[in-house]
Amino acid sequence: HIIPRTKDENYCSFLLEFCKNKDIKLLFSCRDEDLLELSKIKHLFDAIGCKVMVADHSTIEVCDDKSLFNKFCLEHGFGIPKTYSKNFCDIEFPVFIKPTHGKGSLNTFKVKICFQIFLAMLFPSFLAKEF
Repeated sequence: HIIPRTKDENYCSFLLEFCKNKDIKLLFSCRDEDLLELSKIKHLFDAIGCKVMVADHSTIEVCDDKSLFNKFCLEHGFGIPKTYSKNFCDIEFPVFIKPTHGKGSLNTFKVKICFQIFLAMLFPSFLAKEF
């Protein structure tokens, strides 16, 4: 079966109907892109007797946003590499650049000199972390 993309307006209705018609009792996704949406609509699946294996919406938001995740780690006493502000004056090179939203190592790179940091400006939002 071909399932509509997460952002498709038919995503939720398709999954609900599919699970109902096939008497599916457990739904989980292996795609990070689905988790946020599934966390918003999991209550609809409860109504048809299908459990959606997904964390709470707020948990997924924190895990999906590297800035929020850094904040969470600091607030809970987890050691993390230093994160530099976008005020580039205080950066000690080299640093590791990564987009705030993303997965794996996609669009991440090491920056050795100040000039290279402008590559990060290609992303709407990014973090500069100590290397």
